[in-house]
Amino acid sequence: AAGPSPTCGPYGRVENATISGNNATGGQCGGVHITGRAELYSVTIKDNAGSGTYTALGGNTRFRSAVLVNASGVNCGSDGSGQISNDGGNHVTDTTCGPQFTTVGANPMLGSLSTDPVNGTFFHLPLPGSPLLNGGTNCLPRDQIGALRLDACDIGAIEANGLQPRVYLTTLSR
Repeated sequence: AAGPSPTCGPYGRVENATISGNNATGGQCGGVHITGRAELYSVTIKDNAGSGTYTALGGNTRFRSAVLVNASGVNCGSDGSGQISNDGGNHVTDTTCGPQFTTVGANPMLGSLSTDPVNGTFFHLPLPGSPLLNGGTNCLPRDQIGALRLDACDIGAIEANGLQPRVYLTTLSR
């Protein structure tokens, strides 16, 4: 069969996830270490030791509607052989991800690490006035905790004013 060869190698996608407060030995990456192709969509990557992400061995890291804030290190580390791509709607707090990221430096105004009481997942909620509000693009219909993303979606794993899923219970009377 004629045509282009398929892309081979490791591939992964992370959606609607918070990666926060991690540590790694060697100082390369506390958050995500990419050596293949990785898509990080609607993620919050915050305060990981070393770097939030580290792209190596010719890897390609793609971000969409992601927020990267790493006060103790860089947002995007690399061994120089990889590629970092901006698929739109991202917010980064330093220039280490490359010139293709235009929202650089502004405080994303994220709350402290919280736990969802229903599913036990950890997240950082965008605070009122955050530049993340309604800044995302091509987000999934629900966020990390299952809330609906209404209108324009927020950047990151959590929709600040998302509509929580409803639970309907049947009432029986005797």
